[in-house]
Amino acid sequence: MHIAVEAYVKTPATYREAVKVVAERLNLSFTSELESLVGLRNLLVHRYWIVEDEKVYEALKNNFKCVEELVGKVKEAFLVEH
Repeated sequence: MHIAVEAYVKTPATYREAVKVVAERLNLSFTSELESLVGLRNLLVHRYWIVEDEKVYEALKNNFKCVEELVGKVKEAFLVEH
């Protein structure tokens, strides 16, 4: 949300929209997967009792490339090495 607002002067209405703005601006190839993770976050926070922990654990353990790519691109774009 902060990156969308401060770096790209966009005011997303939702976290999903914020992820989409940032992912598109950073030319990420996993935009839809990142948006899905926002949906997962919402389930974990608001409807945690319906989440199957084992499925979440396996998915995150085996397929976390989209988050790794996001973190790498954010570092490249915004972190200045001293």
